[in-house]
Amino acid sequence: MTDSDPTRLQQVELKVMEMEMTLHQLNEVVLTQYREIKQLETAYAQLEKRIAQADGGSGGDTQAIPSIDDEVPPHY
Repeated sequence: MTDSDPTRLQQVELKVMEMEMTLHQLNEVVLTQYREIKQLETAYAQLEKRIAQADGGSGGDTQAIPSIDDEVPPHY
């Protein structure tokens, strides 16, 4: 064995520690994003429900909502 063997082992151990720390940080980011996505999905579902209720609760008025293609540009 040479003197460089303990040094190489220490370098490998340091790299493994750095990789474990990076993996932990990435895991935290993924978990945070997962929670945010779930909150956004819930909010989106609630908005869709409110829009459906608003469209259905308009009484007898069955007038279609105009699309952006139906609008006349302001210079006409």
